Amino acid sequence: MEMISGPDLGAGFLYQLTSERGDGPARFVFHAQDGGVDANGPPKGTPEPFGWSRSPGMCPIGGRACWHREFWLPESEALHVRTSYNRTRFVMEASLGQAYEGRPVPTEAALEELLRRAPPGGPGPAWSIVGATAIWLRGLGPPPGRIEIESSEAGVRRWAEGFEEYLIEPAAPTGWYGTERRFAARAFVGTMQVGARVEWSEPDPAVAPSGRSAPGTQWVDWKGHRVPCRARP
Repeated sequence: MEMISGPDLGAGFLYQLTSERGDGPARFVFHAQDGGVDANGPPKGTPEPFGWSRSPGMCPIGGRACWHREFWLPESEALHVRTSYNRTRFVMEASLGQAYEGRPVPTEAALEELLRRAPPGGPGPAWSIVGATAIWLRGLGPPPGRIEIESSEAGVRRWAEGFEEYLIEPAAPTGWYGTERRFAARAFVGTMQVGARVEWSEPDPAVAPSGRSAPGTQWVDWKGHRVPCRARP
């Protein structure tokens, strides 16, 4: 195991970034340890709502109260991983405020920027907005806490390249909300104090075994845009 960065502070946590070499891609890990008073904590809550998982045992880096995000990438990607890691800890305070204190999420502003910079229906891999965001766009629910987009691996890569300055997780194979690894990326679109979390991932392999976008997309009119939406099965 190699320590790439840390300990770093943010939102009541102590962070470390590590990598582990193996026969294939390196395993990069974001660690977020409850830092207590040493990190101006305690934190407002855990990062579990953002896809993090608590270490199942004693983490050699962060102990028992340590949460992880893991990515499998070539070692040559270490700089990109570190850039995402730094933005993650810088926006964690705002993310926790949204999740635990009801701080407003600028969903509309973030979605308008997404649609402006990557108009749907253009050249490139197909994509669909899914989850609570798709329900909200149909007028059937409240504004979501995050924007969820599904596409192929090529589509996730393209989104990540287009929003590189906002990335909080690199485009990479990663555990995805308790499921098997998927190719995915995350961003915090906005400033470090005010923004919306955006998630791109491959569809569930059971729904789209080819890796392409899953079927069943509907087009919804929203603020002059035609937006591809799909209800998850």
